[in-house]
Amino acid sequence: MDQKVFAPSKKRKASFLGKQGTVAVMVAVCAPLLLMTIGLGIEANGWIANRQGWMQRTADMAAIAGGLAYSASASPNNQTIATEAAYIAEANIPNPKAMPNGTRTWTNATSTSPPTLRDTMVANNVITTEIVSGIKNPLDVAISATVQYTLPLLFSALAMNRPNSTITLSATAIAELIPGQIGKYCVLALDPGSATGASTAGIQFSNGSSVDLSQCGIEVNATGTDALYLTGGASLLATSVSVGGGYVVTQGASMTVSGTTTTNATTPGANPYATVVPPTPDTSNCVSGSPFITGQHIPAGTYCGDLTISYGTVTMGPGTIIINNGNFNPGGGSTINATAAGGTTIVMTSSGGGTVGSMNIGNGITLNITAPTTGPLAGIALFDPAGTATSNIAGGASMNVNGAMVFPTSIVDYSNGSNNSGAACTQLIAYQVVFTGGATFANNCAGTGTQGIGANTTTTLVQ
Repeated sequence: MDQKVFAPSKKRKASFLGKQGTVAVMVAVCAPLLLMTIGLGIEANGWIANRQGWMQRTADMAAIAGGLAYSASASPNNQTIATEAAYIAEANIPNPKAMPNGTRTWTNATSTSPPTLRDTMVANNVITTEIVSGIKNPLDVAISATVQYTLPLLFSALAMNRPNSTITLSATAIAELIPGQIGKYCVLALDPGSATGASTAGIQFSNGSSVDLSQCGIEVNATGTDALYLTGGASLLATSVSVGGGYVVTQGASMTVSGTTTTNATTPGANPYATVVPPTPDTSNCVSGSPFITGQHIPAGTYCGDLTISYGTVTMGPGTIIINNGNFNPGGGSTINATAAGGTTIVMTSSGGGTVGSMNIGNGITLNITAPTTGPLAGIALFDPAGTATSNIAGGASMNVNGAMVFPTSIVDYSNGSNNSGAACTQLIAYQVVFTGGATFANNCAGTGTQGIGANTTTTLVQ
C-alpha cells in the first residue's frame, strides 16, 4: 500500500509560526509581571509574615518580663517595666544591624494620666508598655506590651516605583499578674513608720490576749525596734512572722512561730486589695429603717448616717451595705446573719464633706458574714477604704468572718475577749492592729474570692 505524506502548506506553516511568535511575545511581556508576583509572595511570606511572628513572640516576652519586673519591685513603675521589656526585646531582635554599634536610645513618651505611658525606642523598633487592668480579673494588674517594627520593601517598592517604601508592623501582648488566693499571712499592718514603743507598734499584743494564727502568719511593715510588740502575758501562735523592723516580747508574753521569723524585712507587705474601687453611695436613695430590731432584714443599699441594730437577731444582704457619713453600731447582744448566697460586704464611705465613720462591734455581738466570691468586692467582708477612726471589735464579740476585713488607713482594736473561731478564711488588713482579746484566723481560702496576703503571683499571658 502506498503511504501518503502530508506536508503543511506554506499558509499553514506561516500561521503556526505566527502563533509561536505571539506566545513568545506574551511570555516576554508577562515574565516580569510573573516574577514580580512571585517576588511579592516571597516578600509577603518571608519578610512580613515571618517578621510578624517574630514580633508577636517579642511582645509576648516583653509583657512577661514587664510583669516579672512589676512583681519583683518594691515600688514598681512604668519606667521599670519598660526597661525590662526593652532588654528582652533587644535580645530577641534577629538583625543586630538594627542597632548600630549596639547603642540604645531611650525616650519617654508624652505622659497621660491615668495611666502613664513610657516608650522605649531601639533604632527603628519601638516598645510601648502600659500598666492596665487585668482581663481575667479587673482587680489584677496587667502589663501591656506593644512592639512596633519598620522594615523596607523590595519587590513591592519596585512594583509601586517607590524605592524607599517601608511597612510598619505591630504586635501586642498582655500579661496578667494573677495572685494566689492562699497567702503566707492572715494579718497585715501597713503603717510604715518607725516604732519606738508599744503605742507606735504596727501590731501590738497585750492584756493577756491570745491570738491563734496556726495556719498562717503576720506581716508588719513598721520599722524600728518595736515594730511588733508583745507584752502583758499576751501570746501569739503563728506559722511565720515578717517585720520591717524588730520585735519585743516582754512582761510574760510569748511568741511561738513554727516557720520563719524575719526582721528588718526589705520589702514591705502589699495590700492585695489596694486596687479595689469603693462603691459610690447613692445618697438620693437612702435606705430607711435604722435602728433595726430582732426579726428584721437589712437589705443592700446606701444607709445615710448611722446603721444601728438595737437588739435581737437580724439578717443582712446579700449585696453591698454602704454606710455613708455614719457608724456601724450593732449593740445589745444582737446577732447579725449575713451569710446568704452571693455574699455581703459592709462598706464605710463619706460624701458631701461628711466623715467616714467607724465599725463598733462589741457587747456580746455575734457577726456571721460571708464575703462575695466574685465581682468588684470579691473576698471583702468589711471594708473601710479611707477612714481614720479606730474600729473596735470588743466586749466578747463573736466574729465569724469568711473573707477579708480591710482597713488600710485606720486602726483596728480587738479587745476584751473578742474571737473569730468559726470561720474558714479570715484576713485582717489595717494601718495598725491592737490585740487585747482573743482571736483565731484560719487560712482555708481556696474558692472564697480573697486575694492572698504575701501570696505568690503568677504572670500569665492572657492576650
